[in-house]
Amino acid sequence: MLGHNGAGKTTTIQMLSGMIEATSGDAFINGYSLNHETDQVRANLSLCQQFDVLFDKLNPREHLKLVADLRGVPKSEVAGEINQILDLVMLQQKQHTLVEHLSGGMKRKLSLGMALVGKASVLLLDEPTSGLDVESRS
Repeated sequence: MLGHNGAGKTTTIQMLSGMIEATSGDAFINGYSLNHETDQVRANLSLCQQFDVLFDKLNPREHLKLVADLRGVPKSEVAGEINQILDLVMLQQKQHTLVEHLSGGMKRKLSLGMALVGKASVLLLDEPTSGLDVESRS
């Protein structure tokens, strides 16, 4: 989604993810109605919000583990998925560093990595490259 500030991109993403209720209409994600099959929509959906939602006293590996546990990733797959995501978002070197000591760009990478946990079929990314260096954006 593209648009200028105030165009409603974040509000639309919040409606599509079920975070806020639409006043009218319906949306279908993977064939499921957002109004009538919200649980099925959420089971197939992952969201990277515009602002990082992180815990200062956890490190990237712990964040990814927490999300994996919440999303029901089988225990036998958790370590491999975490390693794969750390490689993908280029945070291997910082995986044991507390979030409070990470740069803004690294926090953004972690938020994106958290959205990738569980291999959802639909990803909603609200300004995922904001604060990232040029190399990380590609």
